[in-house]
Amino acid sequence: MRDQRWVRTAIAIALTIIAVPRIAIGDDTHYVDFPIGGRAVGLGGAFTALANDPSGVFYNPAGLVDQHRASIQVSTNLYGLEIADSFFNAVGRVTDLDTVSTELNVIPSSAAFSGVLKTGPDGEPTASYGFGVFVPSSRSLNVQTFSEIADPDTLCTTVTYNRSLSDRLFLLGAGHGQRLNQTWSIGASFYMTYRTFRESEDVSCSAGSNRFSTAVTNVNLAVAALSAKLGIKGRWPNGWRVGATVSSPSVRIHDVATVSVRRGSALGETSPDFFARELTGLEADTRFSPEVRVGAAYVIPKTATFALDATFHAGTSYELYSLPANESAVRDAITTSRLITRNPIVNVAVGAEYLFVKEFSTALGLFTNLSTAPEIEGRVGDTFSQDRLPHVHAAGGSLVFGFFGKYTLTRLGVIMSYGEGADVVPRTPGLAVLGEPDEFVKADFSQLFAFVFVSSTFRY
Repeated sequence: MRDQRWVRTAIAIALTIIAVPRIAIGDDTHYVDFPIGGRAVGLGGAFTALANDPSGVFYNPAGLVDQHRASIQVSTNLYGLEIADSFFNAVGRVTDLDTVSTELNVIPSSAAFSGVLKTGPDGEPTASYGFGVFVPSSRSLNVQTFSEIADPDTLCTTVTYNRSLSDRLFLLGAGHGQRLNQTWSIGASFYMTYRTFRESEDVSCSAGSNRFSTAVTNVNLAVAALSAKLGIKGRWPNGWRVGATVSSPSVRIHDVATVSVRRGSALGETSPDFFARELTGLEADTRFSPEVRVGAAYVIPKTATFALDATFHAGTSYELYSLPANESAVRDAITTSRLITRNPIVNVAVGAEYLFVKEFSTALGLFTNLSTAPEIEGRVGDTFSQDRLPHVHAAGGSLVFGFFGKYTLTRLGVIMSYGEGADVVPRTPGLAVLGEPDEFVKADFSQLFAFVFVSSTFRY
């Protein structure tokens, strides 16, 4: 028995390295949960002044002309686990093997292709192109709670609450890079963004064998939008590189949302009561504000690379999905925030890569992931009448090893980030969904991200 415990513990510690905890609705409060791409991940996302692999479609299309042959790149983040807690508590929860084994998953982060359209007399590419699919955000949440209530004025004495959420963002883009001269190149890329969001809350409460109440709410939405990016890159023989991009605000081209609510109750001698309502064809929205990214890098050929990026995101606000003014019963059943406000922020990234030998490299990157949500006023323990978006500032890092062959580049590493802040949570999860009075309380909130990263680039 002791040997089995040691085996379970050893496996759990190993799984700690490849677990990725995430919180709900964070896609509307952060921009950089993890860097994406191939080489860019090892540099913490500081890739604007380089952008010389297929992920240049995303970072800076002007860098596509610095590739000398066609490439296919596939990157994946392995083994996701949702945890939101203090750092040491979160790590401790990962060692619960039963929890880990039921929530592991695989998150594809990008797949891109780039090629050369035209070369100059010196053999250097003068025009290049690229296509890519990127997943900068992929989140899910499953919460199950059981509460006992001693308040005699409340319908329920026990409440069972289940909530699940799936939030995915896809970018489908194409880019073109053009060399102007030996120093400068320019580029442009165009994207279609597609977001899917599904949320479900299921609550049941009871106060004896003949008094009970249940409620189920479901929200499903999809939003597609278009945006563009213009880039410029300069490179000099002494090893210095600079780059900058400007991204347009998104333009919505398709949106749809469906909200359904079901409630039922039986209170002793009274007749059972049931309410069901489904609203279809509602308006949904997800907006991406203008973005300016600037970067600088210093390259020592066949030895080392140092890179720095700063990204400015303008502010924006939107309603995640709309509800008609005359649907008060449906409005009361929705307890999570629909109004999204994103403040202007600046995130930074810095990275370094060292080539030990021709076939092996290591890279270390650091990045910030600041919250765009408004700060939650008041002190911990203060009460609110409605939910608020979490406000958590985070920072992270990556450690990536590269293995290079004649036609393949393989990178393997670990990405981690940690943040602390505040959130507003219901005092008794589920009561508001039932239509019962409840309070929202400000609480300390932390989140830990950690996962394995794998990238393969094929050149031919």
